[in-house]
Amino acid sequence: MTLRRLSAQNFRNLQAVDIELSPQLNIFYGDNGSGKTSILEAISTLSLGRSFRSRKFKTMIHYDADAYTVFGRVDISQQSPLVRDFVSAGGAAAPGSDVKPALGAAAAVEQAQPAQSNEAFLTAPGPSLGESNTDRRQPPEGDRPVPAGIQLPVGVQRSRDGQVLIKKGGQPCSSAAELAETLPVRVMNGHSFSLLEGAPLVRRQFLDWLVFHVEHDFYKVWRSYEKCLKHRNSLLRRGKIEASLLAPWDRELAALAARLDSFREAAFDRLRVVFSRLISGFEGLEKLSIRYYRGWDAEHTFAELLETTQERDADLGYTRQGPHRADVKIMVGKTAAVDLLSRGQQKIVVSALLIAQGMVYSEQRQRRCVYLIDDLPAELDEHFRLILADWLVDMGCQVFVTGVEKQPLLAAWRRAVDGRARRREQQRDVSGPVLPAKAVQTSPEAVGESAEVTVNDPDNSASVKHVQGTVVTDDIDADGVPGCPDTIAATIENSGFRVFHVKHGVVELEPAP
Repeated sequence: MTLRRLSAQNFRNLQAVDIELSPQLNIFYGDNGSGKTSILEAISTLSLGRSFRSRKFKTMIHYDADAYTVFGRVDISQQSPLVRDFVSAGGAAAPGSDVKPALGAAAAVEQAQPAQSNEAFLTAPGPSLGESNTDRRQPPEGDRPVPAGIQLPVGVQRSRDGQVLIKKGGQPCSSAAELAETLPVRVMNGHSFSLLEGAPLVRRQFLDWLVFHVEHDFYKVWRSYEKCLKHRNSLLRRGKIEASLLAPWDRELAALAARLDSFREAAFDRLRVVFSRLISGFEGLEKLSIRYYRGWDAEHTFAELLETTQERDADLGYTRQGPHRADVKIMVGKTAAVDLLSRGQQKIVVSALLIAQGMVYSEQRQRRCVYLIDDLPAELDEHFRLILADWLVDMGCQVFVTGVEKQPLLAAWRRAVDGRARRREQQRDVSGPVLPAKAVQTSPEAVGESAEVTVNDPDNSASVKHVQGTVVTDDIDADGVPGCPDTIAATIENSGFRVFHVKHGVVELEPAP
């Protein structure tokens, strides 16, 4: 999934921003304080309902405004459950998509709207946020292919008096969790290194991001566990309490803890395999490992633990152990990695953890998350910038990256794309043509037009890749039969990079690099 349009009004120092985005790489460059990071914050607001930098929403609102509005359109062509929900709610497709026959009469072609309509979209009549606390996410059953170009409108509006309106597909959301599933975002910046340096809470939240996105029941179970834990702690704070009063809460807490632990352990096992593969070969990281700690002694069930520690918990006034104390331990041998690794090695480890998250997500959900990378040249040297770009290019995900200068950013991605093309060519030399393609537009009239092309991606056999480009020839094997005359590089002129210059809160698209 990708964010194809971003509009922001009265958000930090940004002027009225309304930009079309690349489904691949989007570079924002400019002087410090120009508003580059604000762009990334606006995108994270469409995923989290808030900025990744701060929960203090008032600082997000422009000093002379009463509220900010952030609006976007998310390409959901790869996630049929969201398409189903959108259409069943009467949603409309993006301009130019022929979805009526496939999705029913409720899907209608929507005319392009100017930026000023975003406020009308957000404030349209509908049920209030407080009317329902039900988690509306649908299980990821039957992820069937759907027509390309389906775009889901999402928006967030916050005012100084604390009022918040979150909408998805024209309908109010009961919680920000609904946004998170629609636009999964991972942030890489200077604060990401708290994964190594920070408290267990940071690493627990890191793991739970993945669990939330790959285990549909996790969020419901997690909320029930937190609620049950709160009740038990409330009873414990009363002092001496009869075991019979705690017994029903202990039984429920133990059952929920077992499910949480099962979800986390399964996701962690997948993460560990991918992470280990990514860091293999890095000098000085041969003995590095990650381990899952579930929050209590593995030799006992949680029900047994609650029984044996009841008296001590009563003295403390809270439940000392459990899934709420889970952690991901990052070790070199028996020593915490943060105590042994250099700063450069720590950056490699943290980057690999975040990339591994996205890779597992893609494997499990057949979708891709979005990466927001703030001030990349300042955080990573040239060599590792290339490695990171290689990982992201191979994943085929959408990337937003900021920096003071554009050339270091472009250079890394160009080299990564060239390297992948060489690998493809080497593979083709060995096994013959392996990159058949099928274009949405294949007529001679389509030459020079923008088109989405479906590619059988040999670097990611688990899924089909959609590439946005410009048709430069109509000589394409329309049936996708091996032995097509040209590779995709010869068929599609790469238009996957967009460069934006940011100055004093104004965002301007530059000519194609």
